[in-house]
Amino acid sequence: MKLKDKIILASILLIGFNNIAVNAANSMLSGNTLLLPAKQAESNKCYYTASEIYSNIYVNDYKDMAIDKKIPFLKDYAEVCIQLNEYGKAIELYNRLLKIVLKYNGLNSNEAIDVQSNLAFLKAKLTRLNKGYVFREKDLLTQSLYVFAVREKEEELKLNPINNPSIIDLFKQTKEEVKQKNYKLAVDSARSALAAIEKNYGAKSIAMTFGLVNLAYVYSNQGLFRRSEAIYEKIIKIDDSIPNLSALIKAEHLRNYGWVNYFLHQYSESHQYLTESINLKESILSPDSFVLIMSYADLARLYMLEEKYEQSDALYKGAIKLCDKNPKAVKAKPALLKNYANLLLEMGRYSEADDVLAKAYLLEDKNTPKLK
Repeated sequence: MKLKDKIILASILLIGFNNIAVNAANSMLSGNTLLLPAKQAESNKCYYTASEIYSNIYVNDYKDMAIDKKIPFLKDYAEVCIQLNEYGKAIELYNRLLKIVLKYNGLNSNEAIDVQSNLAFLKAKLTRLNKGYVFREKDLLTQSLYVFAVREKEEELKLNPINNPSIIDLFKQTKEEVKQKNYKLAVDSARSALAAIEKNYGAKSIAMTFGLVNLAYVYSNQGLFRRSEAIYEKIIKIDDSIPNLSALIKAEHLRNYGWVNYFLHQYSESHQYLTESINLKESILSPDSFVLIMSYADLARLYMLEEKYEQSDALYKGAIKLCDKNPKAVKAKPALLKNYANLLLEMGRYSEADDVLAKAYLLEDKNTPKLK
């Protein structure tokens, strides 16, 4: 090869290596840039937001990270997954971490023992959850039954004043955009609905509270619970300014506010608002009302998440008994039984949990239409 050709080839290779180095640097810059908002979201308890950012870094930038960056990253991402009950993902991250620790620190190092201990805990947790049910999916099922029951009661009592088709369409659009995780568009749709409500119904109307709940729903799905909290403070003030407001509407607002406080780790406030919500519902609903039954289950769930198992046990038992008194509540009983079974698993009462699960599955089979 001639000297000139060698120089050209060397130049091409050098340019190629420079491009690779620049791309790697840009990739790392992207990851480092995203780490700050991820950590900020995590410190603010906005775990869904943190999870999405960490996932983006994991897919796009993890392979180019230095070892000393990978270790804290994997730990932080795993911790967020644990907060969201995503134990399978957390196990995957800890397995990666274990490989690194074993390679550089050895099997008997404190770091390796610590990681293996965390893995054992996560595997046990995942096994127990899988035995009962996947928490988030079944929780969503219970929630959808509850929301359906409330809407039925609202329609029966004619509580929702919004009859403007364009506003109703904006509500539907918001829900669909949240489902697709298009949160920016969802916020825009929710704000457009609020503007239309203010124009048609007034800024301090019952209709406005429905619009504000719609916006808070978007923020809560993003994990931006501080924003939801601020919105519910406005909603409660509007409620207090409206004479003869339906107890059911205020009870629902207090219930939602209570769960926002729970996700902010403000447990005493959460109990306060959930209990106030139940007291209001008890003042207007029959003891076997579907809405009230699900509200008892709601508080039972809060007790379970706080590991106050005896209180949760009593409430779940009461809610399940009330289901037998209301034919409309039959469809909710399997979900309640599965929630209760998960509590029994957490308490170590495994044989009882198996019996309760068997009843739940039997009820599901009875309630499922048979194909001819």
